[in-house]
Amino acid sequence: MPCSVELGERELRYDARFALSERLLVLVLSLEENSGDDVAGLYAALENPGALLIYNASESVPTPLSLEEWATRECRAPLAQVVEVLRGGESLATTTHSDQFIAATAFNLPAQERSDEAWRLPFVSRDGRNDWTLLVRMHVD
Repeated sequence: MPCSVELGERELRYDARFALSERLLVLVLSLEENSGDDVAGLYAALENPGALLIYNASESVPTPLSLEEWATRECRAPLAQVVEVLRGGESLATTTHSDQFIAATAFNLPAQERSDEAWRLPFVSRDGRNDWTLLVRMHVD
């Protein structure tokens, strides 16, 4: 340690039509999977995005916003924002038990603008024992 792990080329494609005012929100959660129960629960929570609130982790006075509200904030590459995620009004750090929650990051961009940006997504656990950076390229045609 420290080290780099190459995950290889991965591509997620999503073809859709968006309204001029719509934005894309990318919310990335990192967990150390042990039993997989919390991972499954978080996937299920994403089916009802209104149940999740997020705020910028650097805010001295947190202002939790819905995912839709947070997506209206402007983000600029290359650094995604470290965010805190609330599910049912509680932090994921305190509600995950079977899998260890590490951190969350998010960024957003207009759905109608062409984009081909590299993003750095930092994930640092509260105890500092996990410190990862995920490099992602977001391409919108």
